[in-house]
Amino acid sequence: MIFIHQITSIDNFKKDVGGGSLRLKAEKIVGRDGEVFFRCPRCGKLFRYSKDYTKHVNKAHRHLLSQ
Repeated sequence: MIFIHQITSIDNFKKDVGGGSLRLKAEKIVGRDGEVFFRCPRCGKLFRYSKDYTKHVNKAHRHLLSQ
C-alpha cells in the first residue's frame, strides 16, 4: 500500500500536434519511504521509473498523439 505524502506535476511527455501541443503530465507521487512513483493521468497506472511511464504513454495512448 502506498501512502501519498505529496503530489506535484511534472512535464514528462510533450508532443506537437497540428499547431497546438498535447501534454500528458505524470503525477509525481512520493511514498512514505521517500520513493518517487509516476501516475498516468489517463488511466491511473502507477510506475516506478519515468522511462516505464514514457513507454506506457507511447504505447497505450498513441491514438491521442496521432491526430
